[in-house]
Amino acid sequence: MTSILNLEQLKVVFQSVHDGILVQDRSYRCVFANDTGAKLCGFENAEAFLSPSIDELLGKFVLVDEHDVVITPDRQPARRVFAGAEFAEETYKVKPVSGGPEFWSKSSARPVRNSAGEVVMVVSVFRDITTLLGQKRPNILEKSFRSRAKLVRQIKDITKELQIIEFHGTGAVAAKGQRPGLVLAAQVGHLRS
Repeated sequence: MTSILNLEQLKVVFQSVHDGILVQDRSYRCVFANDTGAKLCGFENAEAFLSPSIDELLGKFVLVDEHDVVITPDRQPARRVFAGAEFAEETYKVKPVSGGPEFWSKSSARPVRNSAGEVVMVVSVFRDITTLLGQKRPNILEKSFRSRAKLVRQIKDITKELQIIEFHGTGAVAAKGQRPGLVLAAQVGHLRS
């Protein structure tokens, strides 16, 4: 037996979720928020969060990435979904303009479509991940260095097999008997493991 939840029952379900939930319409207006989402955004409850215009809401915060670069609206997950993505995710630091505690958030968004398949709303789910990060920025460089070390090991293995170049501990390689040069691939700062 399948039962369909009415709007009030659905609101109760969303209020029990410990992640922030926001629903925006095509004009980017917030049409639903749970209390967790409202509190993460500095409001007492969802009702207070839904009162201001979207411009007022956006003016309360500055969102920056791990390099302290401002995340423009077109980089925000909900906007990317409205632009055609089926799923979008972003990790960013939330800096309240009026002061107050900053925090790191991970946000994801998915579309809600009408019967014609058009995106009519976007549901965003976000959470405060500051504690998970140990009260600091996500250390993407550490991951990059681990990836670089893995790449360097792979290069060593390949060069041993080919026997045409030597590996030097500085991240450089050289043809047998030649002066070492930098391996550009090992210097890329955002390698994937």
